[in-house]
Amino acid sequence: MSTDEPIAPFPLTTTRSSATEAEIELYTGGSCHVLAVALHRNLGWPMLVVTDPTQPSWVDDDDPDNQIDSVVHVFALNDGVAWDIVGGRPESQAAEWCEERFGTMMPMTDEVFSEDGLAMYVEGASGEYDEDIDPHRPLHSYTDEDVEEAWEVAKRALGLGAEHVARV
Repeated sequence: MSTDEPIAPFPLTTTRSSATEAEIELYTGGSCHVLAVALHRNLGWPMLVVTDPTQPSWVDDDDPDNQIDSVVHVFALNDGVAWDIVGGRPESQAAEWCEERFGTMMPMTDEVFSEDGLAMYVEGASGEYDEDIDPHRPLHSYTDEDVEEAWEVAKRALGLGAEHVARV
């Protein structure tokens, strides 16, 4: 399959995207949060962070109960549907989709309503770089240009038309 052809939907995906294999690899292989932020910024949709506490990305040496869970995937939510580059599936099935797609051991969900809410997971997003914690945050930093590019991909791949683009 070429990197420009759409691939078949994954299990539990009820609305198929027209994303290419390369786009799916990018936005399921480490940049899912950038696509979710693009949907959030442009449509106002909240984000659903799926984490796995069995695989923490950081644990406080002085307090092992203080940890940052690994992030498995980030979706954008709209009317009970969890959206990502692959498409949409019922929000209630997002954690199960992550189990099947990524082999997540114990998926947990965290609904966030702003980029500030996502900041605890994103390297350098808290405003001040913490040398002890930031290198261990599970999500890489992103630029406005990254988000703009993800928005262009999302509009095409998810079939977002004028009815979606006008923010409420």
